[in-house]
Amino acid sequence: KLHEGPRPGTMTLADLASYEPHAAPALCRPYRVYVVCMPNAPSGGPAVQEALGLLERTRIAAYGPKTAEGWSLFAQASRLMYADRDRYIADPAFVAVPVDGLLDAGYLGERAKLIGEVAGPAPNVAYLARPCQFMPMDRNPQCAVPYWTGKRYTPEVIASMNDAVDRLVARVPGQPVNLIGYSGGGAVAVLIAARRHDVATLRTVAGNLDANT
Repeated sequence: KLHEGPRPGTMTLADLASYEPHAAPALCRPYRVYVVCMPNAPSGGPAVQEALGLLERTRIAAYGPKTAEGWSLFAQASRLMYADRDRYIADPAFVAVPVDGLLDAGYLGERAKLIGEVAGPAPNVAYLARPCQFMPMDRNPQCAVPYWTGKRYTPEVIASMNDAVDRLVARVPGQPVNLIGYSGGGAVAVLIAARRHDVATLRTVAGNLDANT
């Protein structure tokens, strides 16, 4: 399937057979009272470290994990992090990856200035993720593996998520709803918006969407 459209790849079975794991030092940076260590490029460590560095320069610690303000800061920092990841992060065996520059205190400070005011507690803003993304499986036995892999955008999932938006909208009758989808929730938000007539705005952060289709 790697060689199928619309963007066929060039990997072969011979490539897989000749692959050898590469050991590399961990990428470690301080975050508040912690030292966070992650795999370096081309893995996602530099991106996560940048997101933490951006968030450390906000007031996210003043908000709880269930507040619109906290999620707004997280979404804005993620937007900046993903933009830099897509532009700069690649395989250092082939290109120069500016990890130190991305995590430089001065650079992070300048990027953090692009994070705007936090969202208000308006009840008509719905933050959407893919199914089970932020729910521990042991707290929701319905979060079976198919619902966060191959079945995450099926009609039954979208109908269920749309019902949740209905319950949210019912709190403020007559007001339109603003949908914000994060990661896999971007596709969920788009599919929900397509069946509703009360969506004021639709925004996605790190959504896996194809703008050409």
